[in-house]
Amino acid sequence: MSSIADELQRAQAALAEARAALASARAERDAAIVDAQAAQRQRHAFLAGLAHDLRNPLAPLSNGIELLRLTDDDPAGRLRTRGIMERQLGHLLRIADELSDLARLSGVQPTLQHGAFDIADVLRDVAERLGPTLQPLEMTLDLQAAPAALPRLRGDAQRLGQAIGHLVDDVARHAERGSTIRVAASAEGTALVALSVATVADLAEPARPLEEVDVVALGLGVALASQLAALHGGGLRGQRPAGARRVRFTLSLPADAAAPDAA
Repeated sequence: MSSIADELQRAQAALAEARAALASARAERDAAIVDAQAAQRQRHAFLAGLAHDLRNPLAPLSNGIELLRLTDDDPAGRLRTRGIMERQLGHLLRIADELSDLARLSGVQPTLQHGAFDIADVLRDVAERLGPTLQPLEMTLDLQAAPAALPRLRGDAQRLGQAIGHLVDDVARHAERGSTIRVAASAEGTALVALSVATVADLAEPARPLEEVDVVALGLGVALASQLAALHGGGLRGQRPAGARRVRFTLSLPADAAAPDAA
């Protein structure tokens, strides 16, 4: 009789284990489905952003071809049209470079530098590089980064400067002429540095709820910035008030634990 009871107990234990394994497999399946759906939404958002980036220069190029046909007897008009087409071709080449760069960074072994640096130095380099681009739009950069109050970072300073430049460029493209764009760095404890990028006008607005934005859907430059943040162990967050176009970015980066300033 005890033998039958033992067999029954073992069978019940085996059944319990099988049920637990089945529940675990179902949970893994459900998690995989959620991840796959999120990846699919992100891919669709990225492709939509890429299509938008490509459409912007392609439309003027298409119009320029038609204008060239209509201005055979107008050398000045043809010269203006050619200038427009050359600028748009430059935009297309930049998009191709960014797409190639994003593909490299998304590869198995992306190449990044791993030196220690101060974020204030990176921001100054960004300001010098973007100055000629912002000047025709009468825009200025307001940098707020006190080196003494910030821990050092470790990674590829040049690449992170590139990421910040893409965020500034996105804010500038949707800002009014003459806007001031603020890039502010702040320490969150000793382990994290947060960089915010937004127009001063947006930051001065009365506080109101912000909605999360899928940064990958904002175009190649922002997608590239997001990838660079992830490769440095950080992240990129985009927020905006409901119905607004301009996005407020927050780029979070881990501090260099080995640096004396981060101790």
